[in-house]
Amino acid sequence: MSEQQKISKLFIELDEKILSFEQQLNKLDSLRISLQGNLYTTNSPQPKLRFPDFKEDYHTLTVSEIGEVKTGNTPSTKVKEYWGSNTDETKYIWVTPTDINSSTIERTERTLTSLGWEKARKVPANSLLITCIASIGKNTINLTPAAFNQQINSLTPKQGFDSYYLLHHFNRNKVRLANAGNSSITEIVNKTQFEKFTLRLPKEYEEQRKIGKLFKEVDQLILRYKNMIEYHQILKRALLQSMFV
Repeated sequence: MSEQQKISKLFIELDEKILSFEQQLNKLDSLRISLQGNLYTTNSPQPKLRFPDFKEDYHTLTVSEIGEVKTGNTPSTKVKEYWGSNTDETKYIWVTPTDINSSTIERTERTLTSLGWEKARKVPANSLLITCIASIGKNTINLTPAAFNQQINSLTPKQGFDSYYLLHHFNRNKVRLANAGNSSITEIVNKTQFEKFTLRLPKEYEEQRKIGKLFKEVDQLILRYKNMIEYHQILKRALLQSMFV
């Protein structure tokens, strides 16, 4: 086999791997959507699919009954001492909708110093960050204490509520949440509207936890395939560039 044939074979194998990963990713995305449709309910007393140990009807609660709600803010960008960089040893994450690309978050493009942190609205780890302006329903769970901007409402669940269960409940109800806002050109769900938004959910925490655990495992698989796709795409680009050096 000639050198050119070997190189050609390598790129074909890379493309086949990327395609295979993308197909698996699409299947997992479809599975997640299907599970959301079957394990959650908006109007019915029970969902279509349940774990066998649970029989009791779901109940409806407002967001304010589920936990504490905050709307984020932006510490003054004119005060340089408030803002850190990704190289700082001491920094605090400050989340904007642009940072939200997966079910969990622990790093952000911009960070806050201790001074900026004092000026920010923040929440403890394992809160939900729900985008409520423009890209409504772009949601995540912060794995570390976090501050966030005014486009985001946070929900810190009370004891007895599972963050992962709630995250996917909001993901399923993106359209309904958007409709809960006002009718202005720019979609906005303010703090009061968000607090009044209702979710139908299991009364037992253990059922919430099991559903949340299932979605967490699916999300981790999805993230793994996304990372593998990105890795092989970077490898392909690097190989192409090296051929022309």
